[in-house]
Parts: sequence; structure tokens; C-alpha cells
Amino acid sequence: MNTLCKFAHIYIIFAYFQYMSDIPTVNGTFINIIKWQLVNSLVVLGASHYFMVSCVKFDFESKSMRLLEVTLRNTCWMPDVIQLPIDLSWDDLHLIFAESLSLAENGMMGLHFGRFLIDRENIGVGICLMFIGILYWFISAYSLTLLVLDVGGHYEFQHSVNQLESFLKSERVNKAIIERSVLHFKYCWKRTMAVELAQLNNESINTVFRQDLNSYFYRKTFSILDSIFKGGEQMQRQLASNSIIHFFLPGHDIFREQDMINFLCVVHRGRVALSKNGQKLITLSKGDIFGQLLGTKVRPVRVTATAEDFVDVLYIDLKAFQSTITEPVRRTITRNPQQKSDFMATKNIFVENPYDTVQYLLRGRKTIRLPWSRYPTEARGANWYVYFLHLTWFVGPLVTAMIVHTLFVLPTGHNLWVRMYVLLFIFDAVHLINFLSEFYEIELVVLKNKCAHQRVGLKIFKRWGLYVDLLTFLIPLGTIVNNDWRFQYGRILRLKSFWDFHRNFCKSFKVWPLIFGVLYRRFS
Repeated sequence: MNTLCKFAHIYIIFAYFQYMSDIPTVNGTFINIIKWQLVNSLVVLGASHYFMVSCVKFDFESKSMRLLEVTLRNTCWMPDVIQLPIDLSWDDLHLIFAESLSLAENGMMGLHFGRFLIDRENIGVGICLMFIGILYWFISAYSLTLLVLDVGGHYEFQHSVNQLESFLKSERVNKAIIERSVLHFKYCWKRTMAVELAQLNNESINTVFRQDLNSYFYRKTFSILDSIFKGGEQMQRQLASNSIIHFFLPGHDIFREQDMINFLCVVHRGRVALSKNGQKLITLSKGDIFGQLLGTKVRPVRVTATAEDFVDVLYIDLKAFQSTITEPVRRTITRNPQQKSDFMATKNIFVENPYDTVQYLLRGRKTIRLPWSRYPTEARGANWYVYFLHLTWFVGPLVTAMIVHTLFVLPTGHNLWVRMYVLLFIFDAVHLINFLSEFYEIELVVLKNKCAHQRVGLKIFKRWGLYVDLLTFLIPLGTIVNNDWRFQYGRILRLKSFWDFHRNFCKSFKVWPLIFGVLYRRFS
């Protein structure tokens, strides 16, 4: 009965984790991984209990159940190097329990540190080790599968673009075209994280909710457009419902003159330059519309549309647009002379909310402006600051940790001491330069209703990483005061820079496709 109650408790725990993982607003992957790691711990404890009972015999008095003696069994699996008496003391029990727990953990990890042979007497121990080894393999494979599925949407998209780039290179496509294609997909991934919002809106929700959702996202844009059309709120909601957002980098063409385009475009963010026969006509801003404005039969467009900066454009299907607008709106379009050049612009220029601009949405990259620099330097692309941060955040902490561990075991007076000390001080200097450069970091903020770069200033003292960096310089000085080398381990705190490296660089577009591709080729 006691055993059944224990299994019932485990079942309740499993049911709770299953309930948590079924909630759509939580990450079921991590919930299930935690659940199976809990199974890991329970199996290790259970196996260690079995190993303990295999070595120790407890004798109790029949009536009062008082413990009489604790003796060593003949079937004990303990290695011969550990000599144990027949009558065990409490220290001996502690030793056997520690070895049992260690053996269970080693079996869980597929290790075998005991160096004992599994014979007939220890067949139960061997079966238990085989069971927990298989369970560990299952849990590891299950957890890895969950993680791959959890991030598969992002990395599969990146891997597909990486494969596209390889294909274009193999076909000897012009390098400039390849770079523009990859940059376009890279920018789209940054803005959407590979989430097909339009597909979700069209296939997973009803029409009314889709109108509400898109109307919330694009309300300001279509209210500006309605200052031209005068179609009313209902038309705004219908146009928003039929809109699909697309993203363009500065200098990229949205379409070219004489292209056959079956959609209209509405500027949602940024500025779009229209040109005809090589001559610039106008610069469009938020709420302006361009494309074939009349008729449902597709014809060549009369202008070239180019993104002047980071631009978000709303695509509206041509037939959907014509079926949505009313006859008064159609007459308004016909009377407007701008429609002959396939665009209609508002008379007043509407200033975008600075918090809704693409520049503000893309903020977050580490940026500094040194006293002698005229412009800020952002950690993007392949500039000198990116290489310096790679050296400071990844190479420096890694090499420093390796040197500290090596010097701890290296005999005093070895000829490598001087070389390693020189290398250690070089990375100390690099880390000190990075520590000082933190005070010149700037961030993008909104000042007087405009986006502007501002020095972080005293807010840097609110960051815990600043004090960790400071400790990496102060703790090693304890070696000079106390003549104790162990204070040098304070430099290992610089490994926290790995988190900075991961946050700024490892989430980029080009890192994971390679890893995903290797895993795909390895296990497929």
C-alpha cells in the first residue's frame, strides 16, 4: 500500500506538469523537460536506495521494531579497494550511501567509475545500471527533440535561406543580387522572427477578429489614408483586414516601372521614393498609397518605387481593393490627377510616433561614441567594434579561464609561467579597455518627440555586470596581499561575458543555420 501511494504521488506530479504544458500561454517544451529531469532525480534516488539495500542488512526486533544491528551483506557490490567491516558504523553507512548515489549518477550518465565486474551476485546491480542508462538516453534524446521542435520555426527559416544562398552561389548568380536577397530575408526575419502573421490571420481566426486585429495594428495608417478617400471607418477596417505587411531595406526597389503588379501598396512606416523615367516624382510617407488604383485588369505600373530608409509596406490585393471601395471613393480617385502616375499622397505630412518608427523598433545593438568620434559606432556587420567585442566577450574570458586553471597546476618556476603571465596581462588590458568603454555607451531614446542617441551616463551603475567586471580586477589583487594563488580565480567571473556575447551575436541570422544544417545532415 505504501508503494502504491508513492506511485500515486508521482502520477499526481506528472498530471500537474501535463496540465501546465497544455496551457497555450506557457512554453510546454521547458515544462516537459523539467518534468523528465525530475524523473531523472527520482530514478537516481531510487537506484541509490536499491544499491544501498544490496550492501547493507538491517536487523530489527520483531515486536518493538528497534534496530538491533547493521551488517554488511555478502552480495555487496562495493569495490575491493574499499575495505568494510562486517559490523558497520554510521561512518561506513555514510560512505556506502555516498558510493551508492555516485554509482547511480554515473550509471545515469553512462559512466563506470566503480571498476567492478557484473557477476551473478551483482546481476541486479547490472540490470539497474542498464535500466537507468537507457532512461538517461531516452530523456536526453526526448529533451533535445523538444528543443529542436521548439526553435525549429526560427532556425528552419534561417536554414532555408542559407540553402538558397548556397544554391545561388552554385548557379553563379551575380554577387550583388545574392547579397541583396539574403539581406532582405535577414531583415524580414529580424522583424517577424519567421512568424507568418498573415497566414495565421487568414487561416486560424474568423473574419471579424481578423478585422479587429489588423485594424488595431494599422489604424493610424488607414485613418491617414482615409483623409484622401473619405470612405469611413468600415472601409478602413475592410482594407486593414485585406492587408499583408512586407519589409524593405533602404535602397531596395518595391517594384519597377512597367512591372505587372496585382496589388496596391500603402506606406505603413518609413519613406518611399517614386520615380518615372529616372526622374524623382515625390517622396511618400505614412498613409500614402501607390500602385494601380483603377480597374481590376492588371496593367504595367507607371512608376518605380524605392525604399528611402527602412520601410514597412502594406500590400492589398487589387481585386480586394476594388471590391471594397465605394463608388464615391472611386470617383474621388478618378478626379485626383496624381492617380495618373499611380499614386495618391496626402496634402499634409503626418509625423510618425517616434516609438513606432522602424529605427526605434530595431534598437538594442550595443553602440558607443568615443570622445574623438564624430558618429556613433554600432556593433553591426564586420566593423572594428564587432571584432573587439568578440575578443573581449568570447576569446578573452575563455583564454583567461584556461590560463588560470593551467597556472594552478603548473609547477612553480616552469618556463611557461612567464609566457602565460604575459598573455594573462594582455587580456587584462583588453578587458580593462572594454570596462572603460562602457562609460561611452549610448542608447536610442525619444527626446522632444524625436529619436536621438543619448549617453547612458549614470544609469550604467544600475547594471550588475559592471560590478562583476570590477570584482574581476579587485579579487586577483588578494594574491599580492595574502600570497595565495586562489584569488586569481576571480578572473573566471569574466565568463559572464558569454551571456553578453550570446545576447548580441549568437541570436543573429547567420549563426544558427550552420548549426541547424550540421544537425540536420548528422541525424537525417
